Amino acid sequence: MADSTALSRLILETKAMKLTLLPDLGGSVGGLTYMAQDILRPFARTADESPLQTAGFPLFPFSGRISEGRFAWNDRDVSLAPNFLPEPHAIHGQAWHAAWQVAEHGSNHARLVFDYRPEDWPWAYRAEQDFRLRDDGLDLMLRLTNHGDDSMPAGLGWHPYFPRLDARVKVPVDR
Repeated sequence: MADSTALSRLILETKAMKLTLLPDLGGSVGGLTYMAQDILRPFARTADESPLQTAGFPLFPFSGRISEGRFAWNDRDVSLAPNFLPEPHAIHGQAWHAAWQVAEHGSNHARLVFDYRPEDWPWAYRAEQDFRLRDDGLDLMLRLTNHGDDSMPAGLGWHPYFPRLDARVKVPVDR
């Protein structure tokens, strides 16, 4: 995904909280701490860096999966390439696979933007994430703007990963 030697980090801080943003890695969050305790799972740097190892990432212009990458919209058949191999589906849109731009930032706030030009997804759009860190929390606003001439189906979301304490899960399976 991203070149590990060039992965940029943007740090937002207050007295009690710290937020690490990874614009080059899908506009992901690399970590969120309160009083030095992890609120979200910290970024686990690996050779094949992916938003899947981060604390969370944005889902634009849709969240979830589009079965087999196919759907119809306004009498138009749309076919999307799978983006989470080996699964045959399109999952969570394009934005989590792309580098984002830092549009503005300060000590406790930042706005990341991603401008998509039609390729696999046939509509142009702008995705935005506005982060504002407070001593008692994080405000995150997501915005999606259609830049195409036609209406566009859309959804958005954010995929957080929480730290896992020592836990065991047992699932009884009978076949």
